[in-house]
Amino acid sequence: MQTEKAKALNEFIFKAIDTYETVKVGGPDSKSISNEIKVQFHDVKFEKYFEAFLDELKANVRDCQDIDLLYDYMVICLTEEKRWMGFEIGEKQRIISNKYEARFLMNFKETIENYIDKLHKFCSKDNFNNAISLRSIYEDEMRAILNNMLVEEAGNIIENTSIVPIKDDRFDFNKLKSECSQLTKMSDKLALIEERLADLEQWELQNDEEIDEPDFGLYYHYSTRYYPNFRKLCEIEMNKIKRIDNIQKHSSNHKILEILPNTTQNHKHYDYKWNATETDLLELVTALFKKEAFVRRDGKAIKRIELINYFQELLGLEIKDVEGKLTRATGRNDNTAFLDGLTAAFKNYKVEKELRKKQLKP
Repeated sequence: MQTEKAKALNEFIFKAIDTYETVKVGGPDSKSISNEIKVQFHDVKFEKYFEAFLDELKANVRDCQDIDLLYDYMVICLTEEKRWMGFEIGEKQRIISNKYEARFLMNFKETIENYIDKLHKFCSKDNFNNAISLRSIYEDEMRAILNNMLVEEAGNIIENTSIVPIKDDRFDFNKLKSECSQLTKMSDKLALIEERLADLEQWELQNDEEIDEPDFGLYYHYSTRYYPNFRKLCEIEMNKIKRIDNIQKHSSNHKILEILPNTTQNHKHYDYKWNATETDLLELVTALFKKEAFVRRDGKAIKRIELINYFQELLGLEIKDVEGKLTRATGRNDNTAFLDGLTAAFKNYKVEKELRKKQLKP
C-alpha cells in the first residue's frame, strides 16, 4: 500500500500550522511576511498536495479493496488531523486588531481549517454520507472495478449495473415546500408530502440498491447520498402543518364562543330554542360529559361545568342553581326521565320508519 502522498500532505499541513503560529505574532514594526512564505502556502499548494493524496487513496482502494484497512492507512498517515486542537478562540479578532498582514493571515487560517476539516471527514466513519469521503471514494472505485470486469467478460456493460440514476428534483425539499405554499388547504399540503414520500420509496425500489454494512446498517446507496435528509425534513414539515391546523381550528372555535354571549346580550333572534326544562338539559349534558362525547381540541381535560356553560351560551340560557337542580334530579325515583324519554323516542322513530317501508312495498 502506498503512503507517500498521504504523509506528504500531513507534513505540509503540519508545517503550515507551525509557520502560521510563527508569523502571526508580527507587529506594526515588523517586516511584512516574505513572498516566499506566501508562495509556499498559497491555496494552490494545498490543493496540489490534497489531489495527490486523493490519487494515492484511489490507487490503494483498487489494490487492497478493504475499507477497514484503508481507514487504518489514513489514521496512521494523517496524524495532524487527530493532534491539532484548532485555533484559539478570538483568533480572527487578534488578526484584525494587530493590523499586520491581516488579509494573508485570515486566508491562511481559513485554508488550514478547510483542509483539516476535509481530513477529519476522511478519517471519521460517521461521515459516510458526505460527497467526498473515504466511503464515497471506496464505493465509486469498487463500482468502476465491477463495471470494467463486466465489460471485459461480455464486451459491453451487462444489463444496467453501471447506470447511475439521475437525481430527481421531486425530492428536492425546498422545491416541495414551495409547491406546498401554493396550496391553501392543510389537508392538501399533507397529502402532497405523503405522496412525495411514497414516490421516493418507489424510486428507491426501481433505481437504487440496498447496502448492508456492519458499521452503518442497512441503507440505500443513491438516495442516502442524493436526498440524505428528505424524509426527516418532510416529517418535521408535516408536524408543523398539523400543529398550525390545530391552532387555527382551536382559534376559530374560541371565536364562535366569544360571539355567542354577545348575541345573547344584544337580544338577537334565535331560530331555535330549548323546549324542555332546565333540569332536562342538565341531565343531558351531564350524560354527555360522563360518556366523554365532547373533548377539547387542545387535548386538555374538560370540566363538567365548562360543558354546561357552553350549552348555556349556545342556547342563550342562564340556569340558576345548577348544582342544586342536579342534586334534586339524581334524588328522584325516575332520575333519568329525560334520557329514558329520548331512548323511547328513538325506538318509536325506528318502528315508524319500518312501518313506512312496509307500506311502500307493492
